[in-house]
Amino acid sequence: MSVITEESAEAKAMRRSAKSLSVYLNEHLADETIAVELATHASLEREGTKLGTFLLLLSWELEEDRASLVRLMGKLGARRKHFGVGLAGIAEKVGHLRHTGSSPLSTLHELEALDLRINGKLDMWTALRSSVGDRVDGIDFDELINRTERQAEALERRRLDAAADALS
Repeated sequence: MSVITEESAEAKAMRRSAKSLSVYLNEHLADETIAVELATHASLEREGTKLGTFLLLLSWELEEDRASLVRLMGKLGARRKHFGVGLAGIAEKVGHLRHTGSSPLSTLHELEALDLRINGKLDMWTALRSSVGDRVDGIDFDELINRTERQAEALERRRLDAAADALS
């Protein structure tokens, strides 16, 4: 009887772990979706400027990163929760209404929002590399981490410029 109990406990632990992984990945998918929308919107508001061009290119990279996350979710068997991703998008749009425009302060707010999401993505990739990296073929965590670090560094330079412009 104890063998059945141990197997049952192990099965429960595996289900709990799979559910935690699914929740974790879906939360980051929501953040990635928001980051893509935010970068795209900000690039359109600043079209024709160096910052607008940077944000447009960044939005394309963020979309590629989002696609990598979706691919990883498929490989790990994590179900996508479209409802949560949709709610996150709505919440971001509502929050963005108060920062609409291209004033120096709204630029700073948008770059800081992107900074939070990109650094969160960096944390995610490093956590996934250490926890599931050996179980996933076709996902280069080192490249994803390097790319995200480059994104964070490039964004930080622009964020500091925006801070100087908005707060000086």
